[in-house]
Amino acid sequence: MERLVVATRLLSVYLVCFFAISACGTQRVENTIVNMNKESSENIIATYSSGQILQDDLPRNILYNEEFRPYKRKLNRIRKAIAEKYFEHCAQKENISIEKFKEKYILSRISVTESEIEARYAKAINMLKDRYKYRFSKLSLTEQKTKMREYFKIAPDYDKTFEMQVKELFIKRIVTDKEQEEMGRFLRNEGLNIYLSPPVPPHYDIKTTGYPTIGASTAPVTLVTFSDFQCPYSKQAAPALKKLVETFPGKVRLVFRSFPLERHPNAQMAAEAAACAGEQGK
Repeated sequence: MERLVVATRLLSVYLVCFFAISACGTQRVENTIVNMNKESSENIIATYSSGQILQDDLPRNILYNEEFRPYKRKLNRIRKAIAEKYFEHCAQKENISIEKFKEKYILSRISVTESEIEARYAKAINMLKDRYKYRFSKLSLTEQKTKMREYFKIAPDYDKTFEMQVKELFIKRIVTDKEQEEMGRFLRNEGLNIYLSPPVPPHYDIKTTGYPTIGASTAPVTLVTFSDFQCPYSKQAAPALKKLVETFPGKVRLVFRSFPLERHPNAQMAAEAAACAGEQGK
């Protein structure tokens, strides 16, 4: 069976389909928790007056995401508790406090550069632009700062400028991220393993035969992209996907499948035109 590595946009395809189907339903389904016989009904997740809903009836990524999110939270809590216990053990061996042990082996390796702060600031601006769309660039500098205060929950401090507060916030977040990275690296170097099985990710069998393809047909990795000719994000992703195939010749192939969105009035016609051009070998 061909191994498929599916682009992130595939998840949105299934989400769109799921919510579209849900919106069409007219029958009210009671939210009922039922104790069922595991041997005969473990695939049933809901029942109603005239039928039942199975796990297989829902998009697999929905169930996986609902399982993965609590698993990730649980793993983070367990990892933190295990790390604290292990640091306590190591600190006792060296006859020092946990705080001094962390300072010696973790915090002493952390530094924050101005370029990292600038990169974090640029990322924040892009997030705000994406959140408020074109309106953000039309705001005054004061209004933009107000939006940033709201987004990052920065309370006014008359002893510090806004720039100082933002810088302190980003430094704190960068240090936190790096502390987690250093702790993970330290624990791995110490040979510490955490045994907690993650949920099994969903597997999709996607038809790729007959669709426009870039790259070797024998490539071990196939990337399927669902794109809209009028979508700006699809346009942004196209060069990166092409470069990926060029960077790994013979190892990655890219299969294009059209996914015109209704909100783009010309997308359907563009998809049909592209399909016709493909049939003509163009």
